[in-house]
Amino acid sequence: MPSDLLADHVTWQFHPQFKMLIARWQRSLTAEQQQQVYAALLPIAQQHENCRYWLLDVRRLAAAPPLLLSWAVEVYQSTLAPTLGGPVYAAFVTVPHQQENIDSSAMHTLVAKANTHHYYPVFYDTEAAAVNWLQVQQQRP
Repeated sequence: MPSDLLADHVTWQFHPQFKMLIARWQRSLTAEQQQQVYAALLPIAQQHENCRYWLLDVRRLAAAPPLLLSWAVEVYQSTLAPTLGGPVYAAFVTVPHQQENIDSSAMHTLVAKANTHHYYPVFYDTEAAAVNWLQVQQQRP
């Protein structure tokens, strides 16, 4: 992935005290660009203690197109847990215009399939709720 795509469109940081990888999209991207960003996050997580707790602020993105969702479930998510050494918990911070897509039966099916890969995405409308959920997951045995 061109490093400038990540630098120009997404900010990220690892918080060692919270053991969380935080990524914030700064503007909307094409499905292909989003794939590149997600692909770039995996080695970043590996470099930071194989971080398995991700806060993904996607409030500036349009609803995810079907092509991206299909790629995420069929290709990307199945690589996360084996690469990082355990289940991966992803809390997405969203806005109301994304809610229809999140509440769809198709999304519920995709989330159920993601769970079979030990990838657990959830969606919140506030960052505080997302961080709280991730902290609760860290306490799980």
